[in-house]
Amino acid sequence: MAACFWYSCGGLRVTGNGGKITQYAESYFKGEGKMLFYIKPIDFKTADGNKLTADYTYIKGDTVKKDVVINLSIYGEPPFSVADSVTVVYSNGITFTDNTIKHLFNENFKKHKFTRQSIDMPGDRLADYFQSNEVSFIVYTKGKAVEYKGAKQWRKSHTKIYQIIFW
Repeated sequence: MAACFWYSCGGLRVTGNGGKITQYAESYFKGEGKMLFYIKPIDFKTADGNKLTADYTYIKGDTVKKDVVINLSIYGEPPFSVADSVTVVYSNGITFTDNTIKHLFNENFKKHKFTRQSIDMPGDRLADYFQSNEVSFIVYTKGKAVEYKGAKQWRKSHTKIYQIIFW
């Protein structure tokens, strides 16, 4: 009964086969004229091989929540600090900086130690972002900047993701 009530009041309804529309993305019906897109984690790496993964949540057609939520998993060794800011660089030098980083949690598994943090990017920048051949995240923590560049996975996926959301 409660599930039926939740469903009828605008809960997420999966489209297609379990929401998966490609190996890179899932979509969910969010109500009249709205679709939620979840872009699965994409790897970014530093020059010395450290890893950051980014996944994205965007509601197309929403006139209130227009931002893209980008969740970052930053791998490394504890103790982890919350980033002071994150700058996203794309399309030949276009940048966006978020100074209001949200700390979600830290994981301290034996082989996979990471901090999970979240930023918001204006939704009107998403099309240019996913059309860019080169994208990087610059994470600023305690006066130190670390740049993570789009790895092989970015080059394989960004055009397909753009086509899913904007075509």
